[in-house]
Amino acid sequence: MKHKSGLIGFSYLSGLICALFINISVSFVLTAALFIAAVILYLKKMKTVALILFTVSAAMAVCSIYTLLCYIPLIELSGKTREIQGTVTESSAYSGDRASYTVKAVIDGTEAYITFFGADCNCKIGDKVSFTARLTELTDNADFAEKSYYRSKGIFLKAQSVSSFSVTQGQAFDIKALLTDFNDYIESRVRLSLSGEEGALLKAMFLGDKSDLSSSLSNNIKRCGISHFTAVSGLHLTVISHIFMSFLSLLPICRNRKIKFVLLTALILVFMLFFKLSMSVVRAGIMLIIFYGAEVVMRKGSALSSMGIAVLVITLLQPYACADIGFLLSVTGTFGVAVISPYFCEKLKKTAFYGIKTAAVSTFCATVTTFPLSCIFFGGFSAVGILVNLLIYPLFFAALISMVLFTLTCGFGTGFLLPAGLMAKVMIFIINFIGKFKYSYIAVTDDTVSAISILSVVFVAAIYFIFRSRRETVMAVILSCAVLIGSSTVLFINGNGKAKLILYSDGDYPCVVIENDSERIICAGADSPDIMEYIEKYGECRFSDKLNTVIILNKNRNYLEEFKKIPCDVLILPDENTDTENRVGDVGFVKSGNSLMINVKGISISVSAASEPVDADINIIYGYKKNFAELKGKVMFSDNRMYGENYHGINFYYEQAEFYITDKGCLERLKG
Repeated sequence: MKHKSGLIGFSYLSGLICALFINISVSFVLTAALFIAAVILYLKKMKTVALILFTVSAAMAVCSIYTLLCYIPLIELSGKTREIQGTVTESSAYSGDRASYTVKAVIDGTEAYITFFGADCNCKIGDKVSFTARLTELTDNADFAEKSYYRSKGIFLKAQSVSSFSVTQGQAFDIKALLTDFNDYIESRVRLSLSGEEGALLKAMFLGDKSDLSSSLSNNIKRCGISHFTAVSGLHLTVISHIFMSFLSLLPICRNRKIKFVLLTALILVFMLFFKLSMSVVRAGIMLIIFYGAEVVMRKGSALSSMGIAVLVITLLQPYACADIGFLLSVTGTFGVAVISPYFCEKLKKTAFYGIKTAAVSTFCATVTTFPLSCIFFGGFSAVGILVNLLIYPLFFAALISMVLFTLTCGFGTGFLLPAGLMAKVMIFIINFIGKFKYSYIAVTDDTVSAISILSVVFVAAIYFIFRSRRETVMAVILSCAVLIGSSTVLFINGNGKAKLILYSDGDYPCVVIENDSERIICAGADSPDIMEYIEKYGECRFSDKLNTVIILNKNRNYLEEFKKIPCDVLILPDENTDTENRVGDVGFVKSGNSLMINVKGISISVSAASEPVDADINIIYGYKKNFAELKGKVMFSDNRMYGENYHGINFYYEQAEFYITDKGCLERLKG
């Protein structure tokens, strides 16, 4: 069977993803059914299909068992206080003498990784720590999808109310700690030499630190479809390994295949640790080691088989890695570049601009294969991604070589930063110039899907008439179907007659967002700078040039002039009451004093102060009041200082609070 490793790897990944979305008991029933079907098909000599079904059933069983033995026992510890003794596995320092740590420990007989944020105790990777803390389950919030991010890394709990903290310095040599410190050192050297936007872009592209990117530049990077450049990924490791591969080929000692492979493997492992073992880097590292290892045993390397083994290794070590969006985008993008694009590139004649043609084909295939995930997770796609990728890649490659040389000189070769900084300036100009165009990024709507359907037919027809080959035509049909499935899935998830309710709070006042079809209504509890920043981020993330209506309830933060700059059709200020119902599409609202009543799909939503609450189906209360009037509707509090017997809601300042409002007048909580 050809590419058996690839088939097993991707079948195993599919089984894990399926198991995450169904009940454990149902998963075990499906596992047994698939296993029986695999045995029957094997006996009927249908070995390929039998192998796929057996691998999927094994993956579902592994994921369910891992959930039962590792995930559920740890989640049951949420809310309990424990004395913890463990080893620091991750450490990140922040400004203000604060730091975050990840600690590996055994709690109640179960191995666990715990994360917490607190005072900087100068802990290093490998240090032994001891402390007492209350364990809580990780939760997504408006600023950071904490649960989603850490779950794929096998971290399910965080420590709070940490006390009796003590540190014992680790004695053993730890190469991971050494390379992590070296990464931080190079970052500081870049910051000292290049303090402007070009320095921030270089740190994002080559060290994975995006903290210094301005919101406008970060937004334009997304609009241009080049976010993979600013997330240290397999692209970086692949380029670096090819550079070193070319260099090693010039050394006499590396004429021996085994010596060359050992040296290259060591370099790949070092750079994997230097890049802090991000999932995309680990995937690329394993894939490259397997690919180059094929030469040692005198076999032709297969990209698909290498990918399959890499996926299998990563998901065997951490089953929940299958839900990491970065990992999935890395796998699908690599599949497009390394597996699909060669089929089309082989047909291109080596004429003028052959290199540009192959680069365009590879970029197109990567864009198409990642398109469904991009639509599902981000709600849209970049219309200029292929063009910007072609323009940016040569600049990125030149800057990468300069940064590698700068790193190899331990940060003292500042002359290498000059060309890197120049390349960064040009990249910033291209990104900002193209990203500002209105249609550089397109959200998935009914009209978009209709246009995609027409373009897909044109694309398949063009491939058929250009290549006159059944294989290429079938590949084009598969790519087109993937695009249509991705865009249609977005409409099914985000549409389907549902409105969306999004809640945010600065700790004192709420920000309520209503999304219904093309309508966007925002109610700000006050003219707070934090709420203003949230509204700006909301617009950037959804690529909205204008909001329909912005309503401000309280004018007490002296920030009203900034709110007046928000691009919207209607801005209702604190001194404006709307005694009669106003409508934006199917959403109606009435403002009275410091309260707002919204009606969407038959559900009434009130936003009011705790001192004078307004009753509705959904009550959003802000401000402090220990004892408040009993309300009939479902109450959601924006401030954790709310107490009393009537408390039966959630604090959306600390939790991600996003809901769907259906046509039946029901409220559905979005899964975190």
